Amino acid sequence: MQSGIRKTSYLKAILLLVLILSGSMSAVALGAPAGVHNGEVPFGGGYAATGQIGNVGYSSKIYDAISGLPTSDANYILCSSDGYIWLGCYSGIIRYDGNTFQRLDTGTGMTNGRGLFEDSRGRIWIGTNDNGVVVIDGSEQTHITYKDGLPSSSIRVFSEDREGNVYVGTATGVCYVDSEMKVNSLDDERLNDERILRLDTDFDGTIYGQTKNGLIFCIEDRTVKQVFSSEELGVERISTIKADPEKPRYLYFCTVGDVMYHGRFGEKGDEMDSISTAPISGVHWISYDCGRMWISSINTVGYLDSNKKIHVIDDIPMNSGLEMTTSDFQGNIWIASSTQGVMKIVADNFVDYSSIAGLPEEVTNAACMYRDELYVGTDNGLRIIDKNDQLVENELTRYLGDSRIRCIKRGNDDDLWIGAYTGNLGLIHISGDGDITGYSTKNGMPDNEIRCIAVLSDGRVCVGTNGGVAVIKDGRVDRTYGEKEGIKNTTILSVEETKDGGIYAGSDGDGIYVIEDTGVYVIGRDEGLTSDIILRIKRDTARDVFWIITSNSIEFLKDGVINHVDTFPYNNNYDLYVDNSGNMWISSSYGVYIENVDDMLNDRVDDYRLYTVDNGLTGTPLRRATWKWTIRGISISPAGAAFQR
Repeated sequence: MQSGIRKTSYLKAILLLVLILSGSMSAVALGAPAGVHNGEVPFGGGYAATGQIGNVGYSSKIYDAISGLPTSDANYILCSSDGYIWLGCYSGIIRYDGNTFQRLDTGTGMTNGRGLFEDSRGRIWIGTNDNGVVVIDGSEQTHITYKDGLPSSSIRVFSEDREGNVYVGTATGVCYVDSEMKVNSLDDERLNDERILRLDTDFDGTIYGQTKNGLIFCIEDRTVKQVFSSEELGVERISTIKADPEKPRYLYFCTVGDVMYHGRFGEKGDEMDSISTAPISGVHWISYDCGRMWISSINTVGYLDSNKKIHVIDDIPMNSGLEMTTSDFQGNIWIASSTQGVMKIVADNFVDYSSIAGLPEEVTNAACMYRDELYVGTDNGLRIIDKNDQLVENELTRYLGDSRIRCIKRGNDDDLWIGAYTGNLGLIHISGDGDITGYSTKNGMPDNEIRCIAVLSDGRVCVGTNGGVAVIKDGRVDRTYGEKEGIKNTTILSVEETKDGGIYAGSDGDGIYVIEDTGVYVIGRDEGLTSDIILRIKRDTARDVFWIITSNSIEFLKDGVINHVDTFPYNNNYDLYVDNSGNMWISSSYGVYIENVDDMLNDRVDDYRLYTVDNGLTGTPLRRATWKWTIRGISISPAGAAFQR
C-alpha cells in the first residue's frame, strides 16, 4: 500500500474522477486505512481530524445499543497491540474484533470495567468498580482482590515501571503487583485515603499520579517520592495529568478551569507554560495520540496543535458523558462515553467533492471532464464546475433545466453527448463550437428517455433508450433497433462496441443483444448468463475481455465463452471500472469493492478491500444506468493505486 501523501493539481484529480465516472464510476483509489508504522507517513482519523494529512477529511461512527454494542455506556477503551478493542462498561468487559462485539464471561470477576491496561508482556489488566483486578494472559485469567492485598476493590487506573511492576490506582491509594503477581503496598499517609484517578509513566520510567482532590505525585524505585497539592503549586484544583511523552520529568496537567500547564514536575504554575484550553473547561482527560495532545471534558473533545493552540472537534455526534480518548494501530481516535457508548473517528477514504464545489445535496448520476470543467449529471439538471470549484451557469445548463441527466460522454471531435431521462429532451449534442443539437422522437429517436451512450471507434454514437437502440452518424439518426429488428425487450441498460464494430446492448430482462450488419441475435442463459438483466457491459482491451454485470453476478466474455466469477463475495453489483494499476472497482448496494483484476479473471477472489459509509464513503450506490450516489453527490478518494494526492 502506498502510504505517502502528495498533492496534485485540481485537473489531475478531476481527470481521474472523470475517467471513472465516464465509465460510470465516481471515485478514485485510496489505499486501505493505515496508522503510523515504523516512522512512515501517518494516516488515520486522528491525523485527518488534526489536519496533519492535507486535503483528507474525517468522519465518525457511534457504537451503542442500537448499532451493535451490547450497551450504551463505556468507561474506558483500550486498543491492544494485537488489534482488539477492549471496552470497560458497567455491564462488563466487551471485546471488539472489527466485526463483532463480544461480552466476556463475568464468572472470573469481570462484572464491570472502569480501567484497562496492557502491560509490556501483552497481558490485559482490568480494573473493576467493585471487584478488584482481573488479569488476562492469553487463555489464563487471574483475579486479584482485597484478600490478596488490594487497598480497595474499586480500581480506576494502571501504569508500569521499567522493572515490569504494574501499579494499581484504587479508591484508597496505590499499590503495585510485581512479576510474581504479588500485591505490594505503597503505604503513604498522604495518599492512603485518596482516590487515584490517573497514573502515567514517563520516558525514564517514573510513575506520575493524580488524585480526585487535586494532588499530584511521583513514584520512583517503588516509593512515593514527592506529593504536591494544587494549592502548593498555586493553581486551581488539578483535574488530570499526562506525562510528557518526550521529556522526562515533565508533565502536562489541566485544572477545573480552562488552563493547561506544562513544565517540570514540582514547578509552580507561574513557572510553567500556561496554555488556554478555552472554550473547553473542566478537562478530565489528557492523552497523547496521533502526534497531538488530546483533551476532553464531559461534553467536548479537542486537541493542541504544534503551536499549542487548542482546536475543538465540534462536528461529531458524541457530546455527553465523555470519559476518555485513545487511538488504535490504524491511527483512528476512539472516545468512550458513559451515556452514548463509544465513537470512532476515521479518515475519510473519499472526499465529498459535491460539498467542496457547493453543490446541493442531490443524487448524482454521471460526470465527465470537458475542457477543464467538470460536467455533473444529477436528478435535477446539469451542474458545471470550473477549475476554481465554482458553479457555472450557461446556455447549456439553462437548456437542460431540471431534467434528469443519466449519462455524459465525450465524443471523438472535442464534442460532448448528454443523455436526458426526463423533460422529453432526449439526446443532446454539444459541438466543439458550442452549438447545441437535440435528438428526440421528433427527429427519429426511438424514445426520449436516454439511459446510456457509447461513442464508437468510427465516430458513430450508440444510444440505449427505453425504446431500443439508436445509432447517430453524420449528425442524424442513422439506424434504430427495436422490436421489428429482434429486440424484444427495448429497455436498454448498457451499450458497448464489439471487437468487430458491432454493438452489445444489455437489456432489462432479455440478456445481451448482439447487433451486427447481418442482424440481431441474443446471448442469454443458454449461453452462460446467470441472469437476463444486464446492468453493465464494459470492454477491457488490455485483457481482451468484456466484463458483464448481471442482476446477480459478475461475469466476463472471452473468446466467445461466458465465465462466471464465483468467488466474488457479493451479488448485488451495479458497475465496474478497471484502473491503470490492475485494480477493479466494483460498486454495489453494500459499498465499493476493490479487487485485483487477475484474481477476478482466475476466479480467486480472497483479498479485497471494501469501502462503505462506515469508513468514509459519502453515500451508498443505487441501481441506475450509471453508478449513482445517494443524496450526497460525488465522492473522490484521494490516495492509492490509481491516484495520489
